[in-house]
Amino acid sequence: MTNTYRKGDIVFVKNEKTAVVGIQSGSRPYLVVSNDKFNQYSPVLNCVPLSTKTTKKSPVHFFLSKNVGLQYDSVVLCEQLQVVSKNSVNYVMCTLPSALLVQINKLLQFQLAL
Repeated sequence: MTNTYRKGDIVFVKNEKTAVVGIQSGSRPYLVVSNDKFNQYSPVLNCVPLSTKTTKKSPVHFFLSKNVGLQYDSVVLCEQLQVVSKNSVNYVMCTLPSALLVQINKLLQFQLAL
């Protein structure tokens, strides 16, 4: 396991499944959205979960094709910003190209009213 994670990495996180309606949990991919300087020094990462199933359309969901290095087509859930311990990261699945990160950043800015 590496402790060096970069913004745009999609990491597979091993989490316990919690029964909270509307909040993603369990082992799944997460997109690292915290900046690289923070990621270098902090024991945690700011992330948003990915899902292969969404039941509703949202202006802050972003579709990712499996062609970016994922096993399945997925949706980035930008409304579910979460803190993830580096100790729960199993591995880096892939890193998104900067052009996709620019689009996701716009959705995060919209979600957080920045």
